[in-house]
Amino acid sequence: MLGKNFTSKLITSFLVLLIITTSLIQLERQPPLWWDEGWTLVVARNWAVDSFYGRYLSGELDTPSLAGGFPVVAQVAASFRLFGVGVWQGRLPGVLFLWVAFALLYYLADRLYNQKVAISAVIVTLLMSVGPWLNPLIIGRQVLGEIPTVFYLLAGYACLWSALHKRTWMILLAIVFFAIAIRVKAQVPPFWLASMFLPLFWAIYRRWAKIFVLLLFTIVGTQACANYGIAWLQNQLIAGNAIQGNTVAGLLDVTAVVLNRDIRIDAILIAFTIGLPTTMGLGFVAMGFIKKMCQLKSFNELSASDPVVETVRLALLGLTGSWMAWFVFFGMSNVRYLFPVVFIGSIYTAALLNKLTFSYNLKATIMGVNALLLHRSSTIQNWGALLSILLFAITVPFNIFTIDLISVYNTYNPDGKPAAVKVAEFLNANTPSKAIIETYDSELFFLLNRHYHYPPDDVHVSLIRRNDLKQDVTIEYNPIIADPDYLVIGHFSRKWGLYDGVISSGKFRKIKEYPGYEIYLRIR
Repeated sequence: MLGKNFTSKLITSFLVLLIITTSLIQLERQPPLWWDEGWTLVVARNWAVDSFYGRYLSGELDTPSLAGGFPVVAQVAASFRLFGVGVWQGRLPGVLFLWVAFALLYYLADRLYNQKVAISAVIVTLLMSVGPWLNPLIIGRQVLGEIPTVFYLLAGYACLWSALHKRTWMILLAIVFFAIAIRVKAQVPPFWLASMFLPLFWAIYRRWAKIFVLLLFTIVGTQACANYGIAWLQNQLIAGNAIQGNTVAGLLDVTAVVLNRDIRIDAILIAFTIGLPTTMGLGFVAMGFIKKMCQLKSFNELSASDPVVETVRLALLGLTGSWMAWFVFFGMSNVRYLFPVVFIGSIYTAALLNKLTFSYNLKATIMGVNALLLHRSSTIQNWGALLSILLFAITVPFNIFTIDLISVYNTYNPDGKPAAVKVAEFLNANTPSKAIIETYDSELFFLLNRHYHYPPDDVHVSLIRRNDLKQDVTIEYNPIIADPDYLVIGHFSRKWGLYDGVISSGKFRKIKEYPGYEIYLRIR
């Protein structure tokens, strides 16, 4: 027993050290700043420096629009005020949230299963989340809403577990965390509601009066706290210093409910390839509950189980299962949209692997595979052992490179300074103070000390329709209308071909180039 405890502590310590170091190394450089980060960074910068919660468009006040949710902007703005405006300052809050999110993941997996599953859940997120858009060590280093989302959700479920278990007053903390979570990203509310109603109906079926009351109180309390409490606090903090704007017209149609056949096929392929470990883990837990309900002696068998564990397991299953179903059947096939499912669902993937590997018994697993392949002993356990080996063999090698953050994106910043920073420094030092810079690469905005101009937000919807949905859409935007003096084309502008026409017209001449960016001067 002492040896096992020592091994567990050693593995846990190694994982903590790995996560902390790899999430901080070259935080300013890797991965490179990009479009989605830019909108949140510029609103946070303006709020921290100018007390204005929004963007500037050619020096005029504009809405925050495409920026992240208020909680995400607030944490970045706080970092800017404490440490100054910069890339690592903007990304630091996300890294801190990542650390706590891992701790909460471990905590919940340990409470819902055991320590082996808890350790495995962390390892699964690190080594089986295939590709940079699903790996927390990449996502956590960016100014995005994904890490705050999983942090607030996991904090809420951890408090819910504690409230159901012993400390009823913790339900108030759960409500606060859940309320913030559903204000971080627009995708969260329906899936969170699914995570509450599934165990609520289960509590009715099992006649767990206390659990039913606490869950109902959580649902009502969270909605009230989010729509009145958090909303009121937000209005108080930015009152008189923001321009209210409506959501971008048509954005819901191209992100939340997309019935395009090619997108749906792509989403299904993602769910059953790079999302396969998570899909299997969710299926494993769901089938376990269905089996319990269908067994003739199910009620007697279930009466011996822990109501709190069952409730929280069902809550997490409702969240991740409904989110996965939305991604497959309705959502845009952007791999990043699946990140919260993969991160939180790693608990169930770890539970499945625990089952397949004889409780992570390496010797027994190898013997099971050996019996299947060499002795034709075709049993469910042996097939399970083979499946676990295949999952590790297929997913882990693809993710090893992600841990080496020093070299993954090194080609973008070979001399040590982020390319976006170099572009901004050049423009700040080599352009007239009243110059207008046209660009759609928003990561530059919070670094510029010049007026900048960008297309209307509905252009983004048109670009998605044209490039992703392959619709015959005309982009009705003429950058010359703003009378810009300079034009910067970066990764995002180049990807969408937004400025191809004006460049080919000969109205701009290239004067400088950095990795991923081209700077043009207006020919007058």
